[in-house]
Amino acid sequence: MSKRRSLLITMLLIVLAAGSFRVNAAPAAQAKKVKVTQAGFLVTTIAPVFIAIQNGYFADEGIDFRFVEIDSGALGVGALVTGLADITDLGVQDIVDLQSKGKDAVLVYNIVNSLTMNLVVRNDVLTQKGVTRASALKDRFAALKGLKIGITRPGAPTDLYARWMMMQAGLDPEKDATLVTIGGGSALLAALESGKIDAYLLSPPTPFIAESEGIGKILIMNSAGDVPQFKDFAFTSIAVMRKWAEANPTVLEGYNRALDKAAEFMSKNEDQAVKILQEKYFPDTKLETLKISIDATMKAMSPDGRFTETAIKNQLQVLKDVGSLTTLPDTTEGVLWSNKWHPKAQSAK
Repeated sequence: MSKRRSLLITMLLIVLAAGSFRVNAAPAAQAKKVKVTQAGFLVTTIAPVFIAIQNGYFADEGIDFRFVEIDSGALGVGALVTGLADITDLGVQDIVDLQSKGKDAVLVYNIVNSLTMNLVVRNDVLTQKGVTRASALKDRFAALKGLKIGITRPGAPTDLYARWMMMQAGLDPEKDATLVTIGGGSALLAALESGKIDAYLLSPPTPFIAESEGIGKILIMNSAGDVPQFKDFAFTSIAVMRKWAEANPTVLEGYNRALDKAAEFMSKNEDQAVKILQEKYFPDTKLETLKISIDATMKAMSPDGRFTETAIKNQLQVLKDVGSLTTLPDTTEGVLWSNKWHPKAQSAK
């Protein structure tokens, strides 16, 4: 295991031991339920998880569910492999890396099927660069030259996709910009406001908060499809260890069914879903700003939670382009990903 990954796991252990994390449990039920823990980064791309908690969908499936908040998606890897969490949301590369180390993790549910991380830039920097979201995409990529770009952790999606964007303009991420490790969404927003950084790339809601508070503007809105390569792109996916999935197939099918119910609820009751999310998970985000964020997320959500090989390949190709992968792995179903435990796959048998 790399020193960086070991450090991430150590940090997560410290956070859990200190008790400085948020736990949201599904309502208690009379029947004995199977305990399931999910670790995750607090962003709207996993909103169906939060709706499933609050609407009791996990409890309906016999799951005693708790969500543990972490301040970077990269920490989810450590939580999963150490058994601190049964479930987390990971990217395809995380699975490639884990399998290469003999840790057989697998993606089992596709929540968001396009990149939703929006690039927000401070207003004064945009004025200096002379670009807006209406500018040609190549000019917006080129505007990243010389900027201090905030990231959550080295190697996290905030880091990798910022590098990829710079490379599209022929820039060298190591020389033509400064990548500054800041932490989670709130810390990134504060750093942008204070001038510690010029820009950052993150899923809603904080890029929209930056706009609503006059701190910056979204220069590249991936949640709206600004970058063609990030469409049909298995971005936010649920991962488990394969051994756990094989030992708990009914539980995993129930978990996936709960997410299906939550996604359906959100599509039919968006205003109510936004109110639930603000009250329980994003209390510092204005209702109208959160609604914009949820709108953006829902446009990018997978239609039914199942994967396609194309969406997996597209993400892996971007990662290869940025140098994060040297070769493209096997993308056939059953290796990195599987629809085996999806309720629709079960009903089709």
